[in-house]
Amino acid sequence: MKVNPPDGAELIIKKWEARWRPKDVVEMPDLKERILAARFLQERGHHHALLLFNGDEPIAGGTMLIHRNTAVAHCNFRNQEYDRNSPMTHLIKLIFIWAKEMGFERIDMGGSFQYKDNWAPEDGQKWKFDVFPRNKLIKERMVHTVSNVKNRIWNESLYRPHQYCSK
Repeated sequence: MKVNPPDGAELIIKKWEARWRPKDVVEMPDLKERILAARFLQERGHHHALLLFNGDEPIAGGTMLIHRNTAVAHCNFRNQEYDRNSPMTHLIKLIFIWAKEMGFERIDMGGSFQYKDNWAPEDGQKWKFDVFPRNKLIKERMVHTVSNVKNRIWNESLYRPHQYCSK
């Protein structure tokens, strides 16, 4: 893994942008600003580019923004031709080692994705279904039925005159 190689941040950001931009868009409008901000922050030690190589070929990379004493994941990419070798898994492991060696107190990989709950896949449809084990379904139906029977018996006994009651 190389840390802050020349033009590393630009390479990572461009590959990240190419992966996530809509297909009918040539370039996202904020790409140049992202690269400019990365350069500005990197010169001040607040941005780092980490690249994993196979020989001279970059196969995965990630950028880290530094906020106080926390390294925060920003952009990442992987060459999908290497997926069988799990380059992102290796890169993330190396990023954790790097962050520890750099003395950061925390590393934030962006663990909250609730905002994606309402997203559909890029080229597909959103499906939602519940998987409910049959034994739990039967149990719930039985509990519901018993509860209904108890309520019916209770209600009928309250409002029906008993044969032993005098008129």
